[in-house]
Amino acid sequence: MSALHDVVTVTARGAARVRGGHPWVYAEDVARHEARGDVVRVVDGRGALLGTALWAAGARLPVRMLARAEVTLDAALLEARLRAADELRRRMLPGADAYRVAHAEADGLPGLVVDRYGDVCVLQTAARAMDAREAEIAEVVARVCGARLVVTRDDSSARDFEELPRRRGIRSE
Repeated sequence: MSALHDVVTVTARGAARVRGGHPWVYAEDVARHEARGDVVRVVDGRGALLGTALWAAGARLPVRMLARAEVTLDAALLEARLRAADELRRRMLPGADAYRVAHAEADGLPGLVVDRYGDVCVLQTAARAMDAREAEIAEVVARVCGARLVVTRDDSSARDFEELPRRRGIRSE
C-alpha cells in the first residue's frame, strides 16, 4: 500500500461526524486541502488520521469516506468489497438472479451502485473517483458476478453533486 500524500483537513464538526460513522463530509466542513488526486487521507485539525476518502474538489459533497484507515483504491480493494457485497446478497436472497449487488456507502463503495439482472450487470457511478475508474470497475464486476454484459446507467441526478455528465452505455460484452 502506498502512502497517500493528498490530505484533506476537516473541521471539528466534520471530524465528529466522521468519527460518529457518517460517510460524508460536506464542503463547509473542509477546513483546508492539499489534494491533487481523487483519493485522500482525511485528518482532523490536529492531524490525526480519520481515514481514506474519495475527493471531489469544488463539489457540494467533496469527501466520501472509503475506509476508517489508510487504504488504496485499486482493483484488489474493489474486488474484495464487491465479492463481500455479492456474497451478502446471495445469503439474503438465495436463488435470486436479480438484486442490488452493491449499494454505495453501505458496502464501502461510495458513489458506486451495481445491480444484477441474470447475467447482465448495471453499473452506476455518482462520485468522480469511481467514474474515473469505471472501466476497471466494469472488469471487476464482470469477473465477480460472472456477467456476460456490463452496462453503465450514469444518468441519475446523484451525479449532479459532483458535476458529472449524465450518460448511458455498454462497458463490456
